[in-house]
Amino acid sequence: MNSNRYSYAGYAEQPPAYQPYHTSQYPKQRSSQGFLNQNYSEHRYSYAGPQYGTIPPAPHVAELPVPTTFVAELPAALPTAPPTTTSPQQLNQDELLAHKLQNMEIAEARRRSSSNVSHQTSHYSLRDAASLTPQTSQNQLEPTPALPPRPHSESFSSTPFFGPDSFGPPPTTFETNDARMLMAQPNPHPLNSQIPSLPEVVVESHPEPPSVGAYAPLQTPPSPVVMDPDSLASYLEINREVPRPPQWVLPSVVDTLYGSTVRSSKATDWLDTPLSQEWRKIRSSQNAVAPVKPTYSFAFKTGGGFIRDARFSWTMSPEQWVYNLKLDDMTGQRKSELLTPPNGIDLITTYLQALNYDSLRFTGSDGRVYLWVAHAPLSSAQGARLDILRHALFMAPRGCDPLYGEIVADHTYWDGFIDHFEVHRVKCAGCGASPINGLRWNCKSCSSHDICDRCRVSNTSAEPTCVFTLVNVPDEALYIRSPHVDPALVCATLQILKDWELQVLRTQRNRDPGGFRAREDIAREGTLGKLTYWRAGDGLGRKSSMIQEQVKDANPGKASKKVEKAEKVKSKERAKEEKKTEKAQKERQKSKGKDKKGAGLGVSELIRGSAQVGGSVGDVGEALRRDSRSSAGT
Repeated sequence: MNSNRYSYAGYAEQPPAYQPYHTSQYPKQRSSQGFLNQNYSEHRYSYAGPQYGTIPPAPHVAELPVPTTFVAELPAALPTAPPTTTSPQQLNQDELLAHKLQNMEIAEARRRSSSNVSHQTSHYSLRDAASLTPQTSQNQLEPTPALPPRPHSESFSSTPFFGPDSFGPPPTTFETNDARMLMAQPNPHPLNSQIPSLPEVVVESHPEPPSVGAYAPLQTPPSPVVMDPDSLASYLEINREVPRPPQWVLPSVVDTLYGSTVRSSKATDWLDTPLSQEWRKIRSSQNAVAPVKPTYSFAFKTGGGFIRDARFSWTMSPEQWVYNLKLDDMTGQRKSELLTPPNGIDLITTYLQALNYDSLRFTGSDGRVYLWVAHAPLSSAQGARLDILRHALFMAPRGCDPLYGEIVADHTYWDGFIDHFEVHRVKCAGCGASPINGLRWNCKSCSSHDICDRCRVSNTSAEPTCVFTLVNVPDEALYIRSPHVDPALVCATLQILKDWELQVLRTQRNRDPGGFRAREDIAREGTLGKLTYWRAGDGLGRKSSMIQEQVKDANPGKASKKVEKAEKVKSKERAKEEKKTEKAQKERQKSKGKDKKGAGLGVSELIRGSAQVGGSVGDVGEALRRDSRSSAGT
C-alpha cells in the first residue's frame, strides 16, 4: 500500500513505535486506545489524536466528496454551587476545628509509631487529596494558612474516605459519629494556630479531654404502662399514689401546694358540696400542730334546683376570684359559666368529657391557651375511682395546640408521702409501746384503740369488729412547674375541673343509684378509698379527724380536756334537740285533738251557729273550707 495516499500522520499502516506500559494492575488482554492489542490485524489503523481546526484524514473505505470539519467534544462546565447562608467567619472557624481534629489524629499516629507498634499507613483517595495539607516529610505535616471552605452542615472525617477511585486495600475501621470518642483521643501538644472561641471548643493551654467512662449513661424513658382502673386502685392502696404517665414530660417543681377539704356537718356523703377547700404550702399534719393561714381558700354556695335553675358559685380568697355556674333545671346542661379574676376580665372555661380523657380548656389573660387534662377517663364502672386520676395543665401560645406545649402544673389526690419516722404520743394497745414510732393505725369502731404497724400485721389486739385506718395519710398535692404561670389561676381552674367531675359523677349516680352505691362499697374497702368516698357516719372528714389526732399527739392532757369540752357541748346540743322534738310532738298532739273536735261538728250545727250569729250560707261554706284545710294540714 502506498503510504503517500494519506496526507496526515494520524493514521498509518504500522503500529506506533512506543511500547505499551506493562503493569501488574492491568490484565494483558485489556484493550485500550493507548495500548497495543494482539488483534491488530482486525484494526489496521490506530487513532493518533484529534485534529483541531484542520481537515480530518480520509477514511480507507470510501472517499467523501466534501470534507467535513471535526471538532472534539469538550467537557461541560460544572454547575455553580448554591449560595450558602453560613457566614465566612463561621466557615473559617469550622475549618480550624477540623484542622484541630486532624492534628489530633496525627498525634495519635506519632504515639503509636514511637511505641514500636505496627502501624499501616492509610491510603487516602483522590477526593481527600485536595483537602489534606501538603506533606513535606514522611512523619510531619505543615499546617496550611488557608483551607478550602466547606459547608457548615458537613463534619470532618477522621477516617479516610474509601471509594471506587481509591487505591490500596479498604480500611479495617470505619468512621464513628460519636463526638465523645473524638474528644476522648489524647492531645499531648497544643495547637500552634489560633483556636476560635466556639461553644464546642475547649480553650486551654494544655487541654485534657475527659475519658469515655466519665460520661454518664443516657437514661431512656420507661416504656408506657397501661393499667386498668381496678389495678390502679390496688396500686394506689399499696403505694399511696398513682404512677405518673410516662408520656408526660414534667419539668422541675417550682412550688407545691397541699389541699384539704372541710365538710359541712349537714353533709351526707362525698358528693355533697363541701364547706370549704383550702390550699397551703405545708402539709395537713404540720398545720395541725402549728396552724398557718391558707394560701388560697374557697367558700362554696349553692341554690335553686326545684323550680328555678340550679346555681353553683364560689369565691376564692384572698385575691377574690369569683365563679358562677347556672345549669338548666330540666336538661342539666350549662346555661352560663364565668370565672371573674380580680382584674375584672371574665374567663370562659369549657369542660369536655371524652372517651379517653376529660379536659378543661380556657384562654388566660395573657393570651395563652391552657388545657387541663386527666390521664384517664372519668368513670365509676369497672373499679374506676375518682382518686386514681392525675391532672396536668398544658400551656401553649395562641393558635397552637396546648398538648404540644409545656406542662406548667399537675395535680394528684394522693402524693404518696408517708412519714415513717413520725412520733405519735399514744400508747400501742398491742405491744404497749409508748410513744408509737412510724405508722399508727386507729380503730374507728372503738373509742380509743391505737396500734402500731407491727401489731397490725401480726393481728395483735384486734377484735373482729375493729376497722383500722392509717393515720399517716398522704396529702392532695398541686405542683407548680413554671415560674411564668399564675398560681391563683391554676388553683381556680383546677377547682372548676374538680367541680365538673363531681357533677358528672352525680349524674351517673342518678341514673343507677343501686349500682353506684355498690361500687362505692367496693372502693370503701381500702383505707384511702374510705377517705375519698366519705359518708356521714365516718366523721366530719379527713381534715377534722387528722387535726384531732395531731392535737392528741402534741398535747395529750390538753387534748383530753378539749375532748371533754367537746363532749359536753355535744351533750348540751343533744339535750336541746331532744327538748325541741318533745315540744314538736306535743304541738302535733294538740293540733290533732283540735282537728278531731272540729271534724265532730255536723253541718247542722254549723248552720245553727251561723244563723245565731246572723251569717249566710256562704259563711257556712267558708267554715267548711277552713275545716278541710286544717285537716289536710295536720
